[in-house]
Amino acid sequence: MWKGKEVGTGFNHRDIKVNNEQLILRAINEFEPISRADLSRKTDLSKPAVSSAVETLLAKEFINEQHHEEYDKVGRKPQLLSINEEGIYFLSADVGGTNTRIGITNLRKEIVKQDSLKTPDNWQALISTLTKYAQVDTWSDIETSKVKSFAVAIPGVVSPTGEVSVTPNIGGPDSISLKEELEKRVPIDCIIENDANSAALGEFGKVQSSYSSLVYVSIGTGVGSGLILDNSLYRGHSFRAGEVGWFLPNEECLKDKHSDKTGSLENRISGPGVYRLTLNGIKSNNIETMISADMLEEKGPKVVFDFYNKDKLAKDIVTGWLKDVSAMIVNISSLVDPGAVVLGGGVMKSAHVHIKDIEEKVDMNTQKAPEILISSLGDEAALYGGIELCWNKLGDLLWE
Repeated sequence: MWKGKEVGTGFNHRDIKVNNEQLILRAINEFEPISRADLSRKTDLSKPAVSSAVETLLAKEFINEQHHEEYDKVGRKPQLLSINEEGIYFLSADVGGTNTRIGITNLRKEIVKQDSLKTPDNWQALISTLTKYAQVDTWSDIETSKVKSFAVAIPGVVSPTGEVSVTPNIGGPDSISLKEELEKRVPIDCIIENDANSAALGEFGKVQSSYSSLVYVSIGTGVGSGLILDNSLYRGHSFRAGEVGWFLPNEECLKDKHSDKTGSLENRISGPGVYRLTLNGIKSNNIETMISADMLEEKGPKVVFDFYNKDKLAKDIVTGWLKDVSAMIVNISSLVDPGAVVLGGGVMKSAHVHIKDIEEKVDMNTQKAPEILISSLGDEAALYGGIELCWNKLGDLLWE
């Protein structure tokens, strides 16, 4: 039996009706095309409850209905229900440390239009950019009025009210109410989420049938993670859960107060961290290397992983990187016991060939190792997480 979330006590009739409508919509999205009778069997809802939910979804143009043309039994052909991919749309943005990606998605969770640009370096420019893209009819064939939610994934600490702070790559105030600032400018409900949390939701949406708990770790310009525990996103007491970049890789890090906006582990395993360690090694002349400063400047950390098997400096740096990343996964696993740890981010595009080395180190140092996966969504993980966030807000649209 396929079921959605249970409705707890204290719900009134309207709450139950909206919950049923969301449940039916999710079932149609997963099993389309599907009949009302099959929806009743899949969801364990009564036929009257299914019919009521279906009528609401049809009226709001969330779904379509058509005859089953291949039905060959005697009698009236059943009506089949499917998602109306042109009914409503969502907007999802991933504000990365280097680039920002923006995608328009339909109700089938498909990205139908996408664009990217260099991430603005200050809040004013970023808000202006997001506001411009919210007018989707200026850069797509989709009417702006059909876009019902706008999810923005951004590095930093994000509160449930959409206030963002601790964003090392964006200049301006230490904190800003991004949701409030955007909603002053665009006529769309805006959802703000930490980028790693959003990516975790995106990955979880792809594999949730296999794992109830999952940790997504992004290793790129920065380092962060999103935690899905018992099928729910976990944000922590002060919304800083998952800041694995602040793990301490060794006791030396305890000697002095850390004043940077980036943590000790991030300074070692992020793209800028690998770059800095390599440049220091080149300048020291202590280790003979084929990597020049110009080569490193041109190709970035990728060149270090490319030279792993033919250069002593590269081998030393990558070996240390593998130890640090493996220790991080061991610590994550010991604390929250996820079914899987998903690795993503720009650095992993070069480091993914070393996944077996990481698996071996983690397996040797945990009671039960999680499955270690490379992100299946790549650069689009946070965009797909935004889709999940928008889907979770569909109840508000059904209340209207």
